[in-house]
Amino acid sequence: LESLIIQQVEFCDIVLLNKASEVTRDELGELRGIVKALNPQAVIHECDYGDIDLDRIVGTGMFDFDEVATSAAWIAAIEGEEDEEIHNEESGEALEYNISTYVYCRRPALDINVFDYVVSKKWPKNIIRAKGLCYFADEPDKCYLFEQSGSQKSIKEAGLWFATMPDDQLAEMMRRDKNLRRDWDPKYGDRMEKIVFIGRDLDTRLIDELMDSCLTE
Repeated sequence: LESLIIQQVEFCDIVLLNKASEVTRDELGELRGIVKALNPQAVIHECDYGDIDLDRIVGTGMFDFDEVATSAAWIAAIEGEEDEEIHNEESGEALEYNISTYVYCRRPALDINVFDYVVSKKWPKNIIRAKGLCYFADEPDKCYLFEQSGSQKSIKEAGLWFATMPDDQLAEMMRRDKNLRRDWDPKYGDRMEKIVFIGRDLDTRLIDELMDSCLTE
């Protein structure tokens, strides 16, 4: 349920916070901060008993599939293409309640057994959301998508790294894709550990220590 709710918040343009009068203003502000941390573009409306002017939520013309598909904060962070002015303005509510985003990025492969231990036993409880790409030493050509929503964690195959492509196809891909050129490393190609963390009072040093302990180099 946690994963479903978080993904729905990430993939929307309007969020209704119902029963708003049943929580304190501070609690409501924290909820708004969490929503903004997950989806900075979302418009938030507070209400009780679902009582809201339908003109504010129906036929607004706001929904754009292409924009919503990339509106999640983790996508902007992992691509490194945030508009700083917009991001700072829209994340104000999140920052007020110490809800922040941190991108962990390294090149060496992970040890899958150590990573599994860290995720299951050492994972900080204040991480609301984590999502990103990773790979493991025993399968260096495979890219995986790691995801955490609340207490739920999962990992699944996401194809092969571009570095495994034949040279002629890779050269064409590099010519067309500026992000691939930006992220390319002479030793690792496009292989990387790049995971976005969203949480309250994030200890980025602790995250680095935990994740670095999983690296094989």
